[in-house]
Amino acid sequence: YELVDGELVEHEMSGLSGLVAGTASRLVGNHVAAGGLGFVLAPDTSFQCFPFDPARVRKPDGSFIRID
Repeated sequence: YELVDGELVEHEMSGLSGLVAGTASRLVGNHVAAGGLGFVLAPDTSFQCFPFDPARVRKPDGSFIRID
């Protein structure tokens, strides 16, 4: 689910989508951990990306936050 304009919107995901997201997260996470580059966050992490619209929240399939 994502919060879009104050309403919950469900996004249907397939098994293949989950496999791709999991594999990508593992590969990126291994690289990030080995280099001490930052953090790889799980798909259930929400982001308020629009400061002008706090009712709009996004949940990406994966995300990376640089340590610096």
